[in-house]
Amino acid sequence: MLLHKATVGVAILGLTVACGSASSDREGFGNTAGPGGAGPTASAGAPDSLTFFDDDTVTVATSEGRTLRVRTEPPGEYLVRFALLGESLDASLDRAEVLTDSLGEAKVVLTAPTRPTAFEVRASSVGAASARLPVSVSELGFATIEVVPQYTGNRPIGLWTASVAAGTTCADLPGVPPPDGPLSNSAFADQFPRIEDVPVGPVLAVTVRADQFAGGCVELENVIPREINQITVAVSDRPMQLAETDLLVELGVDSTDPDWAATLDGTIESVTRAMVGEAVSDTVALLDAMGMSLSDPEAVAFAAQRSAAAWDSLLPIAQTGLRDEAAAWMRVGLTKLEAPDVFEGRLQSSGRVGERATLALASVAGLDPASAGFSVDGNNNFTWTAEPGDTVQLGGPLFWTPSKLFTGLALFGATEAALAMPGSPTVQTVPEALVLHVGCASIGQTLADSGPGAGVAYSSCDADCVEALCTDAVHRLWQRAIDASGVAGQIGTLDITATGQAGVDEEARPLAFDGTWVGRLDVGLGELSVGGPARGSTDPPK
Repeated sequence: MLLHKATVGVAILGLTVACGSASSDREGFGNTAGPGGAGPTASAGAPDSLTFFDDDTVTVATSEGRTLRVRTEPPGEYLVRFALLGESLDASLDRAEVLTDSLGEAKVVLTAPTRPTAFEVRASSVGAASARLPVSVSELGFATIEVVPQYTGNRPIGLWTASVAAGTTCADLPGVPPPDGPLSNSAFADQFPRIEDVPVGPVLAVTVRADQFAGGCVELENVIPREINQITVAVSDRPMQLAETDLLVELGVDSTDPDWAATLDGTIESVTRAMVGEAVSDTVALLDAMGMSLSDPEAVAFAAQRSAAAWDSLLPIAQTGLRDEAAAWMRVGLTKLEAPDVFEGRLQSSGRVGERATLALASVAGLDPASAGFSVDGNNNFTWTAEPGDTVQLGGPLFWTPSKLFTGLALFGATEAALAMPGSPTVQTVPEALVLHVGCASIGQTLADSGPGAGVAYSSCDADCVEALCTDAVHRLWQRAIDASGVAGQIGTLDITATGQAGVDEEARPLAFDGTWVGRLDVGLGELSVGGPARGSTDPPK
């Protein structure tokens, strides 16, 4: 019984198929059951590989029979299934399953269809081992087609793969690139791929592609047998697959508004002013904050001694000493906003067609986003689009709390200042540096010396006790600076528009981009223009 194309799928599912007399012709190539017998049974395990004896395209005349042989590695008895793929028309195999012999060899008989075409025979075994053999059928002979790709795109081409599908039109092979036909060959980018043993007679769909990111198709009729038929195929880029975006992104700053420094100084002033509130001086603000941490009757005793000993004028703190130092540290930190990697994050598509993406920040000027007042939940929604020629555009807003950004940046100046102090102490936070700058230890001793008893500032609070109150007060004042924008209801915005030239991988997914960005920065005291380099990569930035 011959297996036609319509029955192959059933046989592959493992149903027993009765075979004709050809199946009893073993010739040492596999075992199969005779009519009415049990199906072949494989030994345990699966082969590492499976190959056809024929290395090239099998050429046959219409209705011709041809024995096809396969072998396995390692040798042994394995169940091999056969199927016809593509435009096999009325071609048939004499069996769907064969058990290889002890040498790992088996055969099937192919009967060619009654019309010219091209298709494939697939052999597969348990596991991953499989092989395909192209078959070309014609009564009029066979030809060679040389494909000349015509490509004007920007994507680098390493290899061209050309193919032929017989009895098929380009409309039957949709997509860029179109799927390969059963007859194919490849060549380096500076060469033209040639496909041999192409059947003469049927209309041919000739395709060419570069990986899966570019391709084209053209129809060809009346090829001349035994000659090289050259054909030009226009190649277009596959649209960039933005829906599969996953890039590490860097945005740098190398250009700023002429009013950049003046406007940011205004923000610094508003942030540092929040430290002292309505207090007339930094000394008064510090002592007020020290008293706030106390409860009655300690608070009463603290206030009484503060008045009696004139602590407000006793402490060696300049009128604006705290604020001036904090402002200086913030200005040092602002220099971190002019660098090639100010914003670092991960851009991931959020739409099915890739027109939307989220930018989850990982770093802002060397700070973690939370410390800089930026969202870390990945909800910074951006538009993410591509134009022909692989130009990509990224646009959207970043939102943050200005006072958190400025106080976060102050850490860079604070650490520098601490290292310049006697003993070069190391600090981890801005309040630690402010405690050293104010001299909380010295304040503790000064107030203790002015107290009602030996070594006691008030009640039973000695120098160490006052130092602890001072340290706590500095933290309180700095927290006011951190919260300044939130209390005032200020939200900082940065509207970003980035444009760059992208590179793609073999599937036309964005692999990297390199370009520039421009933006409008609003810190609550006016808008500023800003911009710089923009780049993205699947690898961590260097």
